[in-house]
Amino acid sequence: MPVAGNPPPSTEPASRATRLAFLDVLRAVGTLSIVAAHGIVPYMVNSPAHWYVHDTQRWIAMDALGLVAEATLIPLLLFVAGLVTPGSLLRHGPRGFLLSRSKRLLLPFFPAILVVVPFAYWLRSWAEAPPHPGALEVWKGFFGWDLNHGHLWFLPYLLVLGAAAALASKLRPHALLAALRSPPSTAPAAGALVLFALGIGLAKAGLLLVYGDQVWFDSPLLNVQPTRIPLNVGFFLLGMCAAFGRWHEGAPAGPRRLVALGVATLLLAAALVANAAVERPPVTPGHQLLDGIFHGGVATSSVLFFFELLRSRVPVAWSPGRTGRSLVGSSFTIYLVHYIPVMGVGFLMRRWPLHPGLKLAIVVPLAVGASWLLALVLRRAPRVRSVLG
Repeated sequence: MPVAGNPPPSTEPASRATRLAFLDVLRAVGTLSIVAAHGIVPYMVNSPAHWYVHDTQRWIAMDALGLVAEATLIPLLLFVAGLVTPGSLLRHGPRGFLLSRSKRLLLPFFPAILVVVPFAYWLRSWAEAPPHPGALEVWKGFFGWDLNHGHLWFLPYLLVLGAAAALASKLRPHALLAALRSPPSTAPAAGALVLFALGIGLAKAGLLLVYGDQVWFDSPLLNVQPTRIPLNVGFFLLGMCAAFGRWHEGAPAGPRRLVALGVATLLLAAALVANAAVERPPVTPGHQLLDGIFHGGVATSSVLFFFELLRSRVPVAWSPGRTGRSLVGSSFTIYLVHYIPVMGVGFLMRRWPLHPGLKLAIVVPLAVGASWLLALVLRRAPRVRSVLG
């Protein structure tokens, strides 16, 4: 008889095998894509003023790539996080899950916030006119006046979402067990997905009207951009719904569904870019409404496309080689440290008279390789490996 904290015997083997087969690969693909996306920013014509490295060569195509990456990659990672959360809650119980998740996310967060993000600020200070402050001065200044966590904002955010899920399972433990025992279901119909995309898009558009696109609420432990909340929370919940429905155990998507999702992603991405291209200050409510709707649409179609593509193409019993295992196993650490190689390589190349596309083709492999190497070095320490996985 199953008890709270133990998985149902009938579902556990399939869940673990399927996770090894494609969920970790999906997470690794999202992580490496984020490394590439951060490499794009210096070459954008409208790169954010607060960014750490700005290149002398810019290309408007980079703005389009950056916009689409922003709309797709974090929703993909949050969908995967939501997908694995119910099973983890069932195995460990709410308290064990929360302790495990806190160790996994907060223990790396504090060392990284002390080293990785101040390094990026130090590079930015050197790119400006002299006198250049020393590393210690930048470190003191970072903690004295700036609470921006850079890419590390994702870790406490994920912990908050996990804590909310743990609280819900504590209040309704039998509902969690019953949901995970239910028969596998197919992915929702196209109409339901359209309503989901439209709902989070309209919510984002409403927040854009209130806050604009560059507002962050910063605190020592949590950075929140209000306009990202609908997509972030929505895709975490969508991932949990996929876990409860056990979509990953259903019949794989056929070629027609994959083509439809791929075409929808391309069309919505083109619409998102086109809407941004014709947008001129002052930004009108109509543009913000379309921006929110297209964001919700491209995020939904792209997440489901990658989910179905990898689920149908990666065999359940597939086992990567040594290199693949190393890359997949290091993906979380790569995410933690990638700012150092990405900003470092971009800083060194910022005045090279090369086309931005060629620069990006150089930066991304070097940054991914250096991040991977740095992750391997860090994970060799036994105590560090126990935290980083």
